[in-house]
Amino acid sequence: MNRLAKLVSIVGFLGLPLAASGADLNLNPTFGQNGTFSSSVCDIDPMTTAPSCAAHANIEDTVMFTVAFASAGIENAGASASITPDATGMFTTFEWMLKNPSNVVVASGSGFGNNNQMPTNIPVGPGGDYTYVVHYIFANMNADSVRWSINVTTGPPTRVPEPATLALLAVGLIGAGFARRRSR
Repeated sequence: MNRLAKLVSIVGFLGLPLAASGADLNLNPTFGQNGTFSSSVCDIDPMTTAPSCAAHANIEDTVMFTVAFASAGIENAGASASITPDATGMFTTFEWMLKNPSNVVVASGSGFGNNNQMPTNIPVGPGGDYTYVVHYIFANMNADSVRWSINVTTGPPTRVPEPATLALLAVGLIGAGFARRRSR
């Protein structure tokens, strides 16, 4: 076996991507990798690519970004926001949804918090990019800079005992109960 074929088989065995994905975030749940996608709503600094913050205006947008998972695992997400200076505007709407590679919505969230996703612990895996769709309306009073972030956390898949294992455990506990009762 030549060196390239060995490398391909090792990479495939470890579940590592062979090439860089076109996704905005590339995470490996086996290693508990986390990532953050941030977007600017507006900024008064002309050197940024964000639109200008117009005072006393609503800013509405829908933003999409993708995540590729290198291995099977679970996913959770939460959102955060930064408004500078404080109390110069507010998000009147902040909603997001997660779509699997088949474009089916598997989770959603609204507002801001460490983990405001429903449902939690979504099973994810390789085989296509997952897409987050974020929709917001920001009521700007006089903000200089506004940003939001989606924080994606991952972990290894949760293990669920097989029914036979649970049945064996139940029989063992029942047997221990009878043995204790008999010894009295």
